[in-house]
Amino acid sequence: MAVFVHPLLLVLVALAALLGLPGQLLLLLAVLATHELAHLVAARLCGLEIARLELLPYGAVADIRGPGRREPLVEAVVALAGPLNNLLLLAISIALHQAGWLLGPWVAPFQAANLAMALFNLLPALPLDGGRILLAFLKRTRGPRQAVMMLGRLGRSVALALAAATLLAFYWQVLAPHLLAAALTIWVGTAREEQWVGVTALRGLWTKRGRLRRIGLLPVHRLVALETTSLRQVAEALRPGSYHEIVVVDIQERPLGEVDEGRLLRGILQLGLDAPVRDLLEWRA
Repeated sequence: MAVFVHPLLLVLVALAALLGLPGQLLLLLAVLATHELAHLVAARLCGLEIARLELLPYGAVADIRGPGRREPLVEAVVALAGPLNNLLLLAISIALHQAGWLLGPWVAPFQAANLAMALFNLLPALPLDGGRILLAFLKRTRGPRQAVMMLGRLGRSVALALAAATLLAFYWQVLAPHLLAAALTIWVGTAREEQWVGVTALRGLWTKRGRLRRIGLLPVHRLVALETTSLRQVAEALRPGSYHEIVVVDIQERPLGEVDEGRLLRGILQLGLDAPVRDLLEWRA
């Protein structure tokens, strides 16, 4: 597994050093490490593999591979593992502290960091775990592109609210760089999801072929697309749990022909994502 550090995390590290907060930073990194470890363990237990992990200030973006990774329940379990880990650590530390077995000035900051990490990551915004869970189920009913666009609008609203909270805190003479880092994390993560939604849809098409061969059947869903619609747009509109037949029509909504997912996938590989869907009717695979 390849691990990368996003520049935003490096900026937060530098800012914490300038403000003289190395202890708080180390505590936050330790909590972040356990959070991501929980994701890794959950993914492995679900039979998945994380090929690439990019660390952000309050989470990470993972490239998860393996059969079943597009199943909403599997995605939700892997995403929920991180916040649940932080809530479990919080509960254990509270119990040990009340029993007198866990003492020290670091206990309260540790508990606060775990609570903040859990609650923040449950916000319904990408690339946070709450956004991942919501995206997993929205894709089944809305398709990848529309689901990402909906969460994109929601995520930007959350990011702007956090940025406003940062300015309000500064007005009250309270420095809150963590709020600004959280806002930037959501803004950058949302933009990345929107940029890669076409590639994700193509990967989902390829994964679905393996699922069909593995279980032997899939429900069929029909779509209608204008002849000028790009193959990217068609792929992004497909639902993960269904096999699709696409009816191609002209501007007067007269049927020109039909294509299925197999032809769509081969067409994307040969013609590119930006080719119009009408080219599939004339193209000889």
